[in-house]
Amino acid sequence: MLRHVKGRGCSVKVVVHRIWCKVDEPPRPSKLHQTCILFPTNLLTGLVFLLQYSVPKSVRRLSVFKDFNNQLKKAIHNSTRHLGPSLEDTLNADRKLAKAFAARSQHLECLSISYMIDAQQFFTSCQQLPCTWDLLQSLTLTSSTLARTAPRQNIYTLLRNASSVALKMPQLQTMVLWNSVPGQACAVIYQRHTASAIATLTWRSTWNLELSDDVVESWKEVASGPCYLQLEKEALHDVDIRSHGDAIHHLRLPNGVVDSESLCQIRYEGTIQRMA
Repeated sequence: MLRHVKGRGCSVKVVVHRIWCKVDEPPRPSKLHQTCILFPTNLLTGLVFLLQYSVPKSVRRLSVFKDFNNQLKKAIHNSTRHLGPSLEDTLNADRKLAKAFAARSQHLECLSISYMIDAQQFFTSCQQLPCTWDLLQSLTLTSSTLARTAPRQNIYTLLRNASSVALKMPQLQTMVLWNSVPGQACAVIYQRHTASAIATLTWRSTWNLELSDDVVESWKEVASGPCYLQLEKEALHDVDIRSHGDAIHHLRLPNGVVDSESLCQIRYEGTIQRMA
């Protein structure tokens, strides 16, 4: 069942997962309208329907964040795997959701999706659409590929695909790809600073990676024209990553990934779980 709640800082906790979905519409004569949609996380088809038919065309900012406890998720999955949907059904639902987000993002200025779909799924869906994203200025996505144990070539492929899609977004100012697991956090951040004619591609992480030449060249093409691409690397030392909230804080992710009240709650719960 889907239900709509008007207000700020709405959240829901459904066994393993908790999702915040914040939709901002442009100011109207009365006041800024904000809607938070709460739904069980296994109803991905409900979210697809929501994106396709329920979110007004006038909406310009959309942020979806799914927080979860890895250990609890694994334990429940192992004990109830015979009750849940098949892997094929789950993958099909993920693909449909990625396509819905890609299509809806054509009308957005800012989009942030954390742990609901993988960035690679989003980019694949975008590449299949014969269009450009003329409004999109800010895009934040998560990807499980950004992991210390992942093959480097997989990471390079993800970043090249990201740059390929960025070429279809002429107004893009910021793109963030990030991921975290207990003890580790990583973000790749592209920012275009038009006033200074400089674009930066930043690797900010608890672990090191040297970007390949072809990745750098692909992002130079994104920044070409008025901006010069500058590479930056920021190592995160002596940081305690207990939750996604800690990762968001230490990676200094842009506003809009999750609201400040929920971020504090996630970090607090991570501390409590470590002490238990």
